[in-house]
Amino acid sequence: MEAMVTMETTVTMVAMVTMETIVTIVVLVTMETIVTIVAMAKMETILTIVAMVKVELIVTIVAMVTMETKVTMVTMEIIVVMAEMLTMETIITMIAMITLVTMVAMVSMAALLTKVAMLATVTLKQL
Repeated sequence: MEAMVTMETTVTMVAMVTMETIVTIVVLVTMETIVTIVAMAKMETILTIVAMVKVELIVTIVAMVTMETKVTMVTMEIIVVMAEMLTMETIITMIAMITLVTMVAMVSMAALLTKVAMLATVTLKQL
């Protein structure tokens, strides 16, 4: 009877110890896995966020640089167009002025010729 009790106690103790060890190992392993997974996931998230932020920054910088270049190019284009327009305007004005001067000269010449002709007519009549 005593041997059976001892045996039972021993079996129970062995079972409990073994069970405890198994449980501890399982818990530890699981815990470690969970911690590792969490750590990896966190790390991955952090890396992803960092990568995304970096990409975003790069994209923003690129966009800003491109925009700046575009703005500069547009401004340059406007300045060039304005300069061309001014030049054209000047050329047109000069042409207009030359034409006006020529027309005035022609009118003056015509007037002079008319006067000369009239004078000649009068002179001829007097003779």
